[in-house]
Amino acid sequence: MSTSVDSNSPMPVSSVAKPQRLLRFRPLHAVLLLAALVAPLVLTSLAGGSKAFEHVAQFPISLLVLMIAMAALCWNLNAARLRLMLNGRAGQLGQRGAAGHRAGGEVRALRNARR
Repeated sequence: MSTSVDSNSPMPVSSVAKPQRLLRFRPLHAVLLLAALVAPLVLTSLAGGSKAFEHVAQFPISLLVLMIAMAALCWNLNAARLRLMLNGRAGQLGQRGAAGHRAGGEVRALRNARR
């Protein structure tokens, strides 16, 4: 394996690209996701009973939407920071890829590269 020095980076860059290992959605992931969604409901029920759900139902929807929008904004800012830190070392990494989204064509290309 030969290495070279990229003009943008003082770190050596490998000339042999290693294929990425793709994460696949497995049934265990569905179980863990379901458990993560059900656990707060169960804990709320155990802690406060039906009275707790009445308080949750009174939570302002506009504030909930604002919280979700802030989470999405922070996720995208973190993805932009990741792109800046990588500085081209991950190939052509766009904003969607940095945020964790992959287009179907990219996934197929990565699978074909592994074969």
